[in-house]
Amino acid sequence: MELELKAEPGCGWVEGEIHLWHLAQVRGDTALCALRLSPDAATRPLEQRADIFPERLCPVCRRGYAEMLPVGPAHAPRSPVGTD
Repeated sequence: MELELKAEPGCGWVEGEIHLWHLAQVRGDTALCALRLSPDAATRPLEQRADIFPERLCPVCRRGYAEMLPVGPAHAPRSPVGTD
């Protein structure tokens, strides 16, 4: 599944204000947290998630993304040399 960052608008008083960024399927309108977002909401590539303050990225979407990451022996950290 290819993901992108998608903006949830902030209050209606400030044009273009973003409340939170969510993770959604590219060209999709439903975030990993199940929030329906506007099809014309601002987007960013997934690679730019490090440029967003952690508190501005939906925590439920972050957990969902973490659960999608590969796990297992091939991805487990290795023991330091000489400690086995």
